[in-house]
Amino acid sequence: MITTAVGLHESVPLSPPFPDTNTRTSGPLGDRRGAYWYWSSEDGRYTGQVIADVYPGGVVRSYYSQLKLRVAMSAHAFVYGDFSLGMSHLRWDDAGLYTCRLYDGAEHAISSSVRLVTVRVTSSRPNPILKGQRVTLTCGVSRRDDLSSVTWTHRDVPLQLTHTRISMTADSQSLTLKSFRQRDSGPWSCHVTLRGSSLSIATHTFNFADERPPLKSNEVEFSQQQPLLVAQPCTMGNEVTISTSRSGTLLFWAGLAVGMAVALSIIGTWSYCHWKRRQDEQGLMVSDPGPSTTGHVQNGEPPEQQSRPGHATPGLTKQDQLLASDTQNDDSYCSI
Repeated sequence: MITTAVGLHESVPLSPPFPDTNTRTSGPLGDRRGAYWYWSSEDGRYTGQVIADVYPGGVVRSYYSQLKLRVAMSAHAFVYGDFSLGMSHLRWDDAGLYTCRLYDGAEHAISSSVRLVTVRVTSSRPNPILKGQRVTLTCGVSRRDDLSSVTWTHRDVPLQLTHTRISMTADSQSLTLKSFRQRDSGPWSCHVTLRGSSLSIATHTFNFADERPPLKSNEVEFSQQQPLLVAQPCTMGNEVTISTSRSGTLLFWAGLAVGMAVALSIIGTWSYCHWKRRQDEQGLMVSDPGPSTTGHVQNGEPPEQQSRPGHATPGLTKQDQLLASDTQNDDSYCSI
């Protein structure tokens, strides 16, 4: 069994090794010999997938899209008897049972298997971590059945649970920092030991930030302490997304309602004053007896009273009287 951290380069050896094959490199059946690697995933989704093979002529091939270009065998495998499988950039789901079968040309196969267990450390928050934030590290092991022990180190120093800021689960696979500080930055390593296997280490490095970095123009800030409502994007040149809190949204709608009420009040007042003016114009036209031909008393009224609104003024046409009435009505009714 081999235990390794995710993301590393790993050479998967055969255990136990095959017998010496140098004496078999010649013969009439040499072209029928070959070594094949099969893979069965840890979760059982894939069984017996051929991932690589090699032949005495030095031809090496790799198969299966998930592992293709990440696995390799030596082209001189049949010369030196080394059929190891090299793997690069290991992933979490590369875990499983790897089996090598060597065919000697007489339809006899020699098999050897090795199990690959992957280990990784994940963080509940991305870097950088702000002062006072709560963050949890989790040590994941692809095969828990053979798990023997899990220990943690910070900057290569064994972790001592003497601080109330740090807590750990019973199985030691999860570590929580309740209030992150600058001295908590740096590498945190998970040391995993499986039964019958050597120690494997996976590491996660924290970066500390004194303050929150400024948001980019197209980013939205979310708070985990209170729900947020995100408004529609507002574009002006570059696209900018604006976020607003629930209280800010209520204030927006309240202000909008007040503004609409004021606008309706202004429109109503303006409509009323113009309606009143039209009513006065119609009354003037009904009461107008027409222009007088003399400058004497008309209808028993002295001349100084004939210039009032609603009465005819000697020497003025009806249009002149309406214009004068409009001017007076504008001053009386439409001063908003």
